[in-house]
Order: sequence, then structure tokens, then C-alpha cells
Amino acid sequence: MRWKHNARLTANGNPVELGGSVKIFSCDNCENTVLFENTQCVKCGLSLAFRPEALAMTSMESQDAKWRALGREGKESRFCANWELNGCNWLVDESGDETYCRACLHNRTVPNLCDPVAKRVG
Repeated sequence: MRWKHNARLTANGNPVELGGSVKIFSCDNCENTVLFENTQCVKCGLSLAFRPEALAMTSMESQDAKWRALGREGKESRFCANWELNGCNWLVDESGDETYCRACLHNRTVPNLCDPVAKRVG
């Protein structure tokens, strides 16, 4: 995990200027570069999730309809309830009762995520 100030790496490794700082992460499985918005590694295909307690992206494996973050043996993880609608990639605290992540709990109005037009960004 490293910080690149005012730059993002393209597929061929060349930097592209951005308006601010971007935190770049790596896939736990194949070490491919992944960004915060990624939900799947384009190299190995594993699902990705954001772990807010570690401020890190992690690769996820599905086991018997449950999810486990790579490198966290014996600990099951849960995606935010909005993950099922492709609206969030955060993990929920495993020890709590919450179904929504810390970010989604603050949303008062959410677009209908079943509507493909409402999900469009930009």
C-alpha cells in the first residue's frame, strides 16, 4: 500500500495526473494494483472489499456462502447490505449487529440501486 500524490497508474504503468492524492492498494492474492473503487481484481478475479478498521483493501474468498478475507484465517467477514446491489464495497464489523457499513449508515437518501440509471456516476 503506497501513496501516489497527484498521480494514478494506467494499465501500462504510466502515471496520469489527478486533482488530489490517491491511495493505491494491491490485491492480496496476485499483488495487482487496485483502487478504492474496485470490487474485483482484474488480474486474478477475486472479489475486493474495503476494511475500514485497517484502511485497506482486501481480497475476499467465498466459502460455504460466507466470505473470508485472505490472510485472516478463522475470521468470517460480512459485506455491507448495499454490496448485494453493487452499491458498496465496505466490510461490516464482524462483531457487531449492523447490516450496513459505517459509511452507508450516514446516508439518509440513497438512489434506487435496482435502477441502472440511478447507479450511473457522472
